[in-house]
Amino acid sequence: MMMRLPFITSVIVVNMFLPSLLSTQTVAELYIVKAPNKLFTHICPKTKYPKMCFHILKLSRKTCRASSLRSLAVGSLDIALFQAKTSADMLNILLKRERNRSNRKEHYEDCRDNYKVAVEKIREAKTKFSRNEFALARMCLEVAAKVPVSCQRAFGDPPAQVTRVNETADALFDIALVVVKELEEVRRSRDQLGLHVVMKE
Repeated sequence: MMMRLPFITSVIVVNMFLPSLLSTQTVAELYIVKAPNKLFTHICPKTKYPKMCFHILKLSRKTCRASSLRSLAVGSLDIALFQAKTSADMLNILLKRERNRSNRKEHYEDCRDNYKVAVEKIREAKTKFSRNEFALARMCLEVAAKVPVSCQRAFGDPPAQVTRVNETADALFDIALVVVKELEEVRRSRDQLGLHVVMKE
């Protein structure tokens, strides 16, 4: 289930972070060097929120100068990890404000704890990624990516602040997942073609 991000939420997120592979050349380009705008144009249409993806990757210091899928993945994973931590912290703050509303308190606790799991899963993904274990990194990210949607559903009609937390995390987790999936696909294509491509940071 994809959440719809209203324009104002897109602005908030941006401000927070201020064809098949058919040839050797194509595989090499994906692994090694692309101008940032071309790299973003390649990745963002595959995400849930393409326009937001482009703005985030362009404005974030962690991704704006990425020249390869690998360096883009490193930055995207860092952004996703930061957002997971921020989401858990924000939900903990909101939980403290809900002490007298027991019907919501449980939802806040569950969402906060699930975001803590997302933190650990993204950390694990970073470790797997550093070892070029892209499939395992992708599986960790898939677990983390379920958290925003499950939190949103748990509330049914969540408060605006909770929705913003979930929408932001949904967008940023998805970007990291898409980039890692792309690297996994490039690795698979490379192996099928019997190519040796040096992956550069």
